[in-house]
Amino acid sequence: MHWFKLRYGVTMTSQPSARYTGSKSFPLLLACILVMAYKCNDFLTNPQFWAEDSIIFFKQQLGHAYPLVFEPLAGYFLTLPRIIAWAASWASVAKAPMIYNASALLLTASAISFTLGRLRTHLPVAVIFAAFMLVPVSGEVLGSLANVQWFLQFALAAACLGSFHAASRPATIFRACAVFVVALTGPFSISIAFVAGLMIFASWTCDRLGSPRCDNAVTNHWKTRDWTIFSATAAGAVIQATCVLMHPMSVSQMQQSTLELLRITFAELVLVHIFVGNFLTDNGWILFYLFGLGSIVFGNGLQGETKIIILSFALLAALETFVPTHLKPLALLYHFYPGDRYFYLIKVVFWWAVWCACASRKDNRRTEATAIVVMSLFLVAVGNPTTLRRPAFLDYHWKVYAHELSQPGHHVIPVNPSPWTMTVDTDKNGNMR
Repeated sequence: MHWFKLRYGVTMTSQPSARYTGSKSFPLLLACILVMAYKCNDFLTNPQFWAEDSIIFFKQQLGHAYPLVFEPLAGYFLTLPRIIAWAASWASVAKAPMIYNASALLLTASAISFTLGRLRTHLPVAVIFAAFMLVPVSGEVLGSLANVQWFLQFALAAACLGSFHAASRPATIFRACAVFVVALTGPFSISIAFVAGLMIFASWTCDRLGSPRCDNAVTNHWKTRDWTIFSATAAGAVIQATCVLMHPMSVSQMQQSTLELLRITFAELVLVHIFVGNFLTDNGWILFYLFGLGSIVFGNGLQGETKIIILSFALLAALETFVPTHLKPLALLYHFYPGDRYFYLIKVVFWWAVWCACASRKDNRRTEATAIVVMSLFLVAVGNPTTLRRPAFLDYHWKVYAHELSQPGHHVIPVNPSPWTMTVDTDKNGNMR
């Protein structure tokens, strides 16, 4: 790496204020754990299985002494939940839901805390934290091992798209391994690697052309990437893409053109999930998007690197939001509760972009932009109080069923949400499958 610094004159070290130190990370992690535990309602005091946590991770792990990390679900790999399911299989069956739920809480809080640490030099911590905690959610992404991927994608994107952070060789190796495992947890590494690669290529092109109109942050972007993290993300993306191609999902029958589908997605569906309603016309939202994008790109109140990072997140969110419209019936996505997880990324990134647009003018105070965004989020949350916490689990008395599983026979066990059930067969030797 030394030759790279000499050739391009780039010092690839983070500023002291940008480092994610333990003294700063632990309070953030603790705050995330406490707030997410509240939002997940009684998932620790009344631990129950949730949907795929039972019929996929728990049931499929039965009888296997190794983690089923290369067993796809919905056409892609979910490595971390598979590893946790394997680890939980060594404990008592009665403790499985508690282990799953506690692991989901820790992974979710860690992902949010890591994202806060990586982006805190570009966005106020209050804005990042409020966007995670106050946006309306249907509850299905909270406290579920199967849905922890929707939070891990933020950590992966922050690691890959964010600023370079210098580290020792052991720490670099550990970080790359962690990124690779997260990249194999959900299909999001595909779009993240694509956006990161696109930004790198655009930066390299601008640098080679030597255009005087390009900001230094643009031309230097490709030189200041964390190539270890990018390589780990790209490797995971290749594996996930191969899995998706080998297990293609069915595509919904679409009658709309691509242009019409874009209008429906960003002028109708996105707003239903951000505000639980829509209060502007299509043209109004188009003007809103154009004004916000123009403010970020042409405003002189933001650092160049901040602009690149937030635009990368916006592009990533747009791509990941547009994909479900090809896979799911549109009638389902028009309602807030079904399929809300597909819009979680763009709901959070939307408010980050709003802050950047408000703070884009040089004469604007960032504290004012922060107050505007946090107050707006608070008003949306107050207007939709039922979306702040996940509904309480129905108590199906898992410990009773766990005891029955030790008895030979065919067992039908109800799990959340109703009417999901899990069937387990126990032979005379006590082996379950």
